[in-house]
Amino acid sequence: MGNGPTDWTDRTYTSANPYVDTDFNGISSIYWSDFSTSTSAYTYNSLIDQGYSFPSWSRTFPSSAIWTAGSVDFNDIAQGSIGTCYILASMSALGEWEEKIKDIFLGLNRQSSGIVPIKFYIRGKPWVLTVDEQLFTSNRGSLFFAGKSPNDNSMWGALIEKAYAKMNGNYEFVNGGFVENGLRTFVGAPVFTYDGYYATT
Repeated sequence: MGNGPTDWTDRTYTSANPYVDTDFNGISSIYWSDFSTSTSAYTYNSLIDQGYSFPSWSRTFPSSAIWTAGSVDFNDIAQGSIGTCYILASMSALGEWEEKIKDIFLGLNRQSSGIVPIKFYIRGKPWVLTVDEQLFTSNRGSLFFAGKSPNDNSMWGALIEKAYAKMNGNYEFVNGGFVENGLRTFVGAPVFTYDGYYATT
């Protein structure tokens, strides 16, 4: 996993010279040809032929922000065209407590540089990895993966999903999973699942 810049406060990145994540960009951020089916390759390359590309979201959606008016809401999540419902559900659950989502993002005063530092927990230990602003987008401005908030156009859900995909290798590798995977990654606490089917009285 490429974490990103060693120092995410690096002042060499500006709005005129934004950060581009060379470890996680382009089609290799979606699937790896050596570990994917021919169907995946056909699907994603066909989308590129149809006009999908990787523009900066802040330029594509100038009225959007990581969160709008300083607020986070559990209804901000919008699933895209991949099976990340489990990770999005865990984001939505944490969205009940705004500070839990805001704690994931670091250094938002550097947003104009294109660097988005994200704090995750891996095996219970905090890790900081960075993503850039590039999101897989159609030429009509539709996001293929997690979208903008249907309420206020905030982008925090799409950016956390991108960081989670980076942590796991690419988007295809996070296609399917369990809610507890997201909760454990976001808060660093142990997560347990209880199956009431086998419960006895």
